[in-house]
Amino acid sequence: EEIAAKARAYYEANREEIAAKQRAYREANREEIAAYQRAYREANREEIAAKKRAYYEANREEIAAKKRAYYEANREEIAAKQRAYREANREEIAAYQRAYREAKRDENIRKARERNA
Repeated sequence: EEIAAKARAYYEANREEIAAKQRAYREANREEIAAYQRAYREANREEIAAKKRAYYEANREEIAAKKRAYYEANREEIAAKQRAYREANREEIAAYQRAYREAKRDENIRKARERNA
């Protein structure tokens, strides 16, 4: 406990210097750090996914509330980005929709016949 207090005091007294050293190290070793992190994520893919799922399940309402609040606060900006994307990618969207309709064609015909029967 005494050691922890001394470490905390040292950190508080030298916070700026420590942060500068950490920044310099990260900048100098960017590729090495990225490779280490990538290897960790690949080796622990299932564990990371499980933790994400557990967090989402435990905080589902909070996450949904934050998303709703963000959408309400940025509604116009989001709509503008979506419009710009649709205009810039009109042909790709049309091709996707044609392919989707064609892939679902038989299923949709079957459903329509069931409704009309």
